[in-house]
Amino acid sequence: MNFEKNIARYSGELFTAFGRQLERAFREQGLGISPDQFRMLTHLWNADGIAQQALAAKVRRDRASVARIVDILEREGFATRIPDAVDRRVNLVYLTKQGKALQQQASACAAAVVQKALAGFAAAEVEQAESLMLRMIENLGK
Repeated sequence: MNFEKNIARYSGELFTAFGRQLERAFREQGLGISPDQFRMLTHLWNADGIAQQALAAKVRRDRASVARIVDILEREGFATRIPDAVDRRVNLVYLTKQGKALQQQASACAAAVVQKALAGFAAAEVEQAESLMLRMIENLGK
């Protein structure tokens, strides 16, 4: 197998390229967030007040990494952690007003990066690529 020219290499390069473009777009708009923080925020915009452990499962990251990212979001004023009323060992992560206010602009930045990456692709090609990537993710998740 040629490890310089295969799907694993290309998917890693694509991930890196998306990250760089997102970082640049967020910086140009003065949003003050990273792609990793954006990933957390997208889940919080859909389910505010989620348990930190559930957030880790949703983003498929270890709990320590998620804790570090949430620490940063909290320090920057985008999120806050509140102990669960039923189980005080569980921290619920909530968006602050500032975190909620990022949604429209950050989402627009991310959509522009995706559109740039998909320039010249037909809708059927995009659907096929998404389907294939999801199958690979499922295969590796087993």
